Amino acid sequence: MLTKYKTNSMLAAAFLLLTLIFTAAIISCKGDIETKPVAEVAKPAAKAAPKAKEEAKKMNLVRMPAVAGAFYPGDPGTIKRMLTDYFAKAKVPESKGKLMGLVVPHAGYIYSGGVAAYSYKAITNPDEIETVILLGPSHRAAFNGISVFPGGVYQTPLGDLEIDEEIAGRLIGAASGIGYVEEAHLYEHSLEVQLPFIQTIFKDVKIVTAVLGFPDPDADKKFVDEIVRITKEKNVLIVASSDFSHYHDYKTAMRMDNSAIESIIRMSTSELLQKNESGESELCGINPVKILLNIMNKLGADKAQFLHYANSGDVPAGDKTKVVGYAAIAFYDTDAAKRKKPGDDEGADTGASKAEPGDDELSRDDKRKLLSIARDTINEYVRNKKRLEVDDITEPKLLVKNGAFVTIKMNGALRGCIGNFVSQSPLYETIIEMAVSAATKDPRFPPVSVSELDQLELEISVLSPLREISDINEIQVGKHGIYITKGFFRGVLLPQVATEYGWDRITFLEQTCRKAGLGKDEWKDGATIFIYSAQVFSMDDL
Repeated sequence: MLTKYKTNSMLAAAFLLLTLIFTAAIISCKGDIETKPVAEVAKPAAKAAPKAKEEAKKMNLVRMPAVAGAFYPGDPGTIKRMLTDYFAKAKVPESKGKLMGLVVPHAGYIYSGGVAAYSYKAITNPDEIETVILLGPSHRAAFNGISVFPGGVYQTPLGDLEIDEEIAGRLIGAASGIGYVEEAHLYEHSLEVQLPFIQTIFKDVKIVTAVLGFPDPDADKKFVDEIVRITKEKNVLIVASSDFSHYHDYKTAMRMDNSAIESIIRMSTSELLQKNESGESELCGINPVKILLNIMNKLGADKAQFLHYANSGDVPAGDKTKVVGYAAIAFYDTDAAKRKKPGDDEGADTGASKAEPGDDELSRDDKRKLLSIARDTINEYVRNKKRLEVDDITEPKLLVKNGAFVTIKMNGALRGCIGNFVSQSPLYETIIEMAVSAATKDPRFPPVSVSELDQLELEISVLSPLREISDINEIQVGKHGIYITKGFFRGVLLPQVATEYGWDRITFLEQTCRKAGLGKDEWKDGATIFIYSAQVFSMDDL
C-alpha cells in the first residue's frame, strides 16, 4: 500500500522556519545520515493505463507543497507576477533542433529564479511535449538508488500536476535499486521549485519526479536505458535540477562554476565527475546532471547550449563573500528530423548524420579568411618572431569560441599539426595560436624555416564539441575524429586521417590508441572514447 502524506502543524511550522533560514544557499547534499535501500513498492505494469487525476487523489497519492511561502511565494498571484518578470528579462538565443534536456537551478526564487527562467524559456514547443521527467538530488533523506513518485499528483499554489503513471511504473520496474522512498519526496525542494515554472509554460503536461540518492551503478544504468527507450516512444523533456558551487567567495565560485559548465557543454560525464571529486567544481545535483548527460549522449543530442549564469552575490540580498552558483543549460538534437521515428526498425542504419557543427557551418569567405590569417601568422612569426596582430575581424562566426587544429604539409607530407579541442578565445585567435604552434612547436619536427615558407600547404579543422560515447558503432569513419583517454594517456586523430589511410572503424580506434602510447586493443578495456566532427578545409577546397 502506498503511503499518504501527512503533516502536523508543528512539523510544518518548524520546517518553514528552517527553509526560510537556508533559502539563499541550499543545504548540502553531504551528511552523516545512515543510508538505507529504496523501499519495495508494488511495481505498476509497464503499460498500465494512466489514471485520471481524481482517481489518483482517491488513492491518497497527493504530494502537498512543502516549500511554498519559503523558496517561492505561497500566493498564486505573486508567483505569476514574479515569473512573468523573470521570463521578460530572460533573453535566450534562438537554437534550431529538438530540445531534449535542461539543467536548472533550485534555490529560492529571489536568488536563482531569474536563471531558471532562461532554461524554461528555451521551451518553444510546449504543446508537443507530453511529459517532463524531473531529476533532483536528495537534500532531506539519505538512501541508495533512485526514488520515483509512483502516481497521483504534485500540488503547488498554482494547482495540481499529474504524475505520468505509465512512465513512473516503467522506471520503478527497471531495476531493484529504483523504488519509492516517501521521505525522499516529502520535503524535497529541488523538484518542487521547478513546478510553478512548468505550470506557467505548459497548458497540459504530465510529470515524473525522481529523487536521486547515493549512486547505485546498476540502477543508474538501467534508469538511463529505460528513459532512452521511453524517449523514443513519447515526446518527453528531461530536467536535471542542480545548483553549482556553495559558499565560496565570488571569484572562486565563478572559476569553479565556469569549469563545470565547460565540461557540461562538452557533454563529458567522466570529466565532470572527476572535477567534482577533486573539488575543481561543485554541483549539489551532480548525480542528476550525470544521469542527464548520459541520457543526452545515448539519445544523440549534439548541441549543449549555455544560456545564462549568475550567483547569489548578483542579487541585492546576496553576500559576495559566500555565494551559491546557478547555471541554465539546454541540450538539443539539431538533426532530429532526419532520425528514426518511433516504430522504425531499431537495427536499421538510416544513414542520417548529425549536423555537427550544424548552424555554425562556416561560409566560403569565412574559410578563406581563416586560411589567410594562418598563412600570414606563420610568415610573420617565422620571419620576424612576432605574433600577427589582427583587429579587423567582424565576421560573427570567427568571433565564436571554438576549438581548432592547424595542419601544415609540404610536398604532400605532414610538416606540423597542433590543435586545441576547447578554446577560451575567438576562433580567429585560436587559429593564430595554433598556426604558430604547428610551425614551431610540434615536437615531431624542427621549426619551419624561412626557406620553406613558399612550399607550405595549410589545412584547418574547426571542431565540434567532444562527445563521450559508450558504443563504438556511433563512430562514423570519415565524419568523426576520435579522442581516447586512459589514465594519464591521451591520443587524438582527426576525421580526415582515417579517410586518407583507408581505415575502418576498428583500425581507426587501434591507431588512436597507439597515438596515445597505449596498446592497440586498450580501447576495449577501461578507456574513455570521445568523438567529434570537424569542418576541414584548405585553399584547394575553395
